[in-house]
Amino acid sequence: MPVISLQLELNGRPEVIKLDLDENVGNQRVILQNLSAGQVYEPDVSALLLRTLRPGDTFVDIGANIGFFSVLAGKLVGPDGHIAAFEADADNHRDLVRHLELNDLANVDAVCMPVADTAEPRVFFTNADDSGGHALWDPASLTSNVKSAEQQVSTLRETTTLDTYFAAKPEMSRPKAIKIDIEGAEELALRGGRDLLANGAVPFVICELHEFGLERMGGSQAGLRGLMSELGYETFLPAMDGSLPKLIPAGTEIRSQFIINLLLSRPERLSAFWPTEDIAHGAPSA
Repeated sequence: MPVISLQLELNGRPEVIKLDLDENVGNQRVILQNLSAGQVYEPDVSALLLRTLRPGDTFVDIGANIGFFSVLAGKLVGPDGHIAAFEADADNHRDLVRHLELNDLANVDAVCMPVADTAEPRVFFTNADDSGGHALWDPASLTSNVKSAEQQVSTLRETTTLDTYFAAKPEMSRPKAIKIDIEGAEELALRGGRDLLANGAVPFVICELHEFGLERMGGSQAGLRGLMSELGYETFLPAMDGSLPKLIPAGTEIRSQFIINLLLSRPERLSAFWPTEDIAHGAPSA
């Protein structure tokens, strides 16, 4: 495939994002389909980054895959900002590094390690059905993953934690935002970042809610949201159009047939970036 160039205006300046995508690779095909339809990839996540990241900020991308969000964030924070991109799969990590080079981004630390609650060896599974579905649990557990059941591949990998990583990076400022998409290990990654996240110190945490994967890792929606509540965060649903996220009260369970993204933040953080909310009223019915 030829390299695709996206023309975007980021923080008031024109930028170009270059992507080299293979339509024969699952997750890359999804990104390509979105872009071909004139849409950004995962519009709720993209809109949040476009709304909140500024030059000089630090962003953490856990489960970076081939680097779409790392590249977008790298352009948003500029050369004075920092990106920490974690991608555990070797093939995805290779493509992540390729995209960083293609976009001349020297401000991204691309780490080929899984992120969890402890720094220790863990079994990491390759998903043969979905290049975005590699996990710390066996993807063959999902009946739809036929190839993964036939070709079970796993390796012993050393994990890291957010607190371990940032303790070794004193030059890196506290993140403005963290995005976590690691197939159900999100709660583990958050537990491994208690020091970093304490008292709501990271303004925005964008976290996938993958309930099947959470259960495989010993977690749950209630556990994830309860942990973040202890650390000073409330749960919001980000909007696909970038409008004001919707607050979900602590006692309300989120139900969806899809894997969705959560925004973990505080109301006062949101008001700084969504200072107005326009309400449209339709004409009353006869």
